[in-house]
Amino acid sequence: MKTYRYQVTFKGKVSPQDEMGTEMGIEAAGLVGLGCDPLFGEPGSSAQMGALVTNDEDGAFSLQGEIVFPTGTLSFESGAAPPLRDLADPSLQGGEVKASITSGTGDLTGAQGAILFNFTVDDAARFIDQQAGLVFME
Repeated sequence: MKTYRYQVTFKGKVSPQDEMGTEMGIEAAGLVGLGCDPLFGEPGSSAQMGALVTNDEDGAFSLQGEIVFPTGTLSFESGAAPPLRDLADPSLQGGEVKASITSGTGDLTGAQGAILFNFTVDDAARFIDQQAGLVFME
């Protein structure tokens, strides 16, 4: 099995997907970072992420979604993540999530591994995520 790594800073928006606020959508875009494996595209090439956030009554949440690279896609899902936390800047909240890669397409077919999300959301629902992926493939 071979190991591949990527890093992307995604920037986008969070928006409600239902009237109760239990589901939120994330749409974000970023650029493949320097030092990423060419399997994900050339440095500076565009990547897109779409995710559905499901909130529970205690403030915890889970994610499921897809990242589209120039070479293929990675689908992911997380278990329950802790609630967002307040940060030193009162207009921001932050969180960390570890998600499992559930499948891939294109050059990423058969992908397994994990994605680490380290993100902030501001008062205007702007989302910024410094994301790192560890991908295993045959």
